[in-house]
Amino acid sequence: FHLLTGQRVTAKHPLTGAPVPWEWVRFKGCNTAIASEHLLTFRSASAAYVDLSCGLGTTSIGGFRSSCTSNLVVADGVLNAPDYTRTCTCSYQNQTSLALVHFPADDPWYPGVENWSFDFLPAPRSPQPIKRIGINFGAAGNRMDSNGTLWLEYPSVGGPSPDIPIKLDTDQPKLFRHHVSRVENGDAKDEGALSWVGASGLEGVKTIT
Repeated sequence: FHLLTGQRVTAKHPLTGAPVPWEWVRFKGCNTAIASEHLLTFRSASAAYVDLSCGLGTTSIGGFRSSCTSNLVVADGVLNAPDYTRTCTCSYQNQTSLALVHFPADDPWYPGVENWSFDFLPAPRSPQPIKRIGINFGAAGNRMDSNGTLWLEYPSVGGPSPDIPIKLDTDQPKLFRHHVSRVENGDAKDEGALSWVGASGLEGVKTIT
């Protein structure tokens, strides 16, 4: 809801273009979401966030969990994650304090991080035809490109995702997935190239309907 007016915030459904209530989703978690200008941070099993500036769904920061008390604090461009989990009994790979900074894609030190998300897209009040969609075979999650196309993982393995009725006629199908840096002439900095789509796929497909 809008903080000043109390009105419900809406968003454009990336598949149909219809206005829908703006919502986000998370898995189990015992803290409360807090927000900055660009990020909504919370626990979703591990630490997680929603990037409010580019329309991504929920993205997990694997390997460590945030606290039962909100401790993913954004301040002056730094995501601070002081360790506040010493009394927790659930085990995660890393129990430490972190300070994370954003790397723009055109930075020479950009690490080529792949941003995958899972999404909850509420259904419009009435059935709507799909106007725009990308199907990303073998991907690790969903991802929005710079043109506003939501590329959905297929099959769904990264979390909640819209159920798209796809029929495949295959002969000994085989999924493959590589890091974007392994794609020839691929560059995670070049959003227009969609090299992260070409980095995964499905072999042995005869027809797709």
